[in-house]
Amino acid sequence: MSSINQYELLKINGSWKDRLKYILSLTDKNDIEKHLKESSKSSYDDLKMLISLSLSTKNEKNLFDIFKNNSLPTQQRASAGQRWILLQKDPKQIQNFIVESINDKSLPRYLKHQILKDLHRIDCLKKSSSFFYDLACHLTESNNHDQYNIDAYLVPYCKYDQIIDLLSRWSLKRFEQINLSSAFYFKLIRYQPLIIIHLMKADLNEYKNDYEKFSNYFNKKYKTFELISKKEPKTLMNLTIEYLNQLEKHKRFLPYFIHCNSTYFFEKCPEEMIQIITIIASNQPGQMKYASSWSNDGYDFSSLQISRSFSIENYVRLFLVLYDTCKWSSNYTIVDIIIEKHIGKELFLKKLLKEGNEENLRLFQMYPEFTTPLSIHILSQSERDRAVDDKERLSFLRYQLMTQEIFDKFLSLFKKTGSDVN
Repeated sequence: MSSINQYELLKINGSWKDRLKYILSLTDKNDIEKHLKESSKSSYDDLKMLISLSLSTKNEKNLFDIFKNNSLPTQQRASAGQRWILLQKDPKQIQNFIVESINDKSLPRYLKHQILKDLHRIDCLKKSSSFFYDLACHLTESNNHDQYNIDAYLVPYCKYDQIIDLLSRWSLKRFEQINLSSAFYFKLIRYQPLIIIHLMKADLNEYKNDYEKFSNYFNKKYKTFELISKKEPKTLMNLTIEYLNQLEKHKRFLPYFIHCNSTYFFEKCPEEMIQIITIIASNQPGQMKYASSWSNDGYDFSSLQISRSFSIENYVRLFLVLYDTCKWSSNYTIVDIIIEKHIGKELFLKKLLKEGNEENLRLFQMYPEFTTPLSIHILSQSERDRAVDDKERLSFLRYQLMTQEIFDKFLSLFKKTGSDVN
């Protein structure tokens, strides 16, 4: 039985994969190729098979001819064009093909989209430092940047400086010029979030003389900020710090996107979050507010949702920020307001026992509810590791709540050592 008859029989008794497996197994594929070329004029199924065979045998001419044939189905022409590109080794040859195709007025829009959309998957193009930038420059000499999604398909794979140059060429200087429903917006969010932040800075510079727009800017960008935060949390936090410092003191509220995701930000950006808390807590001791698009006055919030990974060093820094820098010590009970209400007394104590040291004992020496369990814990650890002399034991006792029992132990050790424990 001839290869052609066997192939046709498999149309009845086998699947498409069975037929493909069969023709690829043939040593001499010339007869079946000729047959497929002829039958593909009327059979969509055979046209698909011819494309698969041509890719396997690396027959660039077949693929190119199919792409250029206006009488064939558009979807399969696109498939042939994509596979022709896949076989190329020279980026310049691919660029010429793309430019010619995009500028061809007779070529369907669908084809133009399809040959652009997967260029970033081509191995030889991944290694090029300028292909996507050069192609974007050439194509937008005669097309708008958003035609055929040129911007979405090419810009995300350019270098940062190249993107800034392209945006300048297209007069896109600010974030609010970007269409938030466009593919370009979502590709920038996914692949180039730093560009989004760059454009936002330009927005803020533009609105510096319009305080109402400036002060409400973050309220209107919740979804964008939430998306960027998954990619560039630290850079976004630094933008937030810069923004908050430019607001009037009574308008420095915690942005809503941070309020809703504060645990995440305390985990990813502890230092930046402490800076932000410093800014928003400085207006009125004992009070912090978060921003909302529903109120210009902000809303009070009673506690900070801190991640479990927050270190004791950062807890101490946060404590000192609220206690000292933000002046929360005046007119307020420091432990009740700062630790119990805003940080969480139970969580703070758990962290203190896990990571605390003698320096923390000295820092919290006025708060026996913290130093008592911590001094017992550190002393117990020391006793497990080595012998602890009376003088050292005495130094730990002074940090414990002075019950009668502790006082008696303290006095006994003091007399025994004759030491000055100050």
